[in-house]
Amino acid sequence: MISGGTAEGGLHQPVVVAFAYGVVGWSVPIVVKYAAIVAASLAVILVVYEYLVRRARVTRFLFGMRPDAGVRPAPPTRPVP
Repeated sequence: MISGGTAEGGLHQPVVVAFAYGVVGWSVPIVVKYAAIVAASLAVILVVYEYLVRRARVTRFLFGMRPDAGVRPAPPTRPVP
């Protein structure tokens, strides 16, 4: 992915566009609109990334992430003489 292989590269655009669609009609200053879009989309993207992308094998694969290693076994120990 262009964004360096992170999920945000393919995840952020629909979220930002959805929030912008709802905010564009507000009669508030542009700075307030911008802050609302950034804050809301950041919160949603972080939650979706953490709970739907990072923790599921299928979405990790779809977003080009390495498979989750899970719990790794302890390295073998040598017997004490």
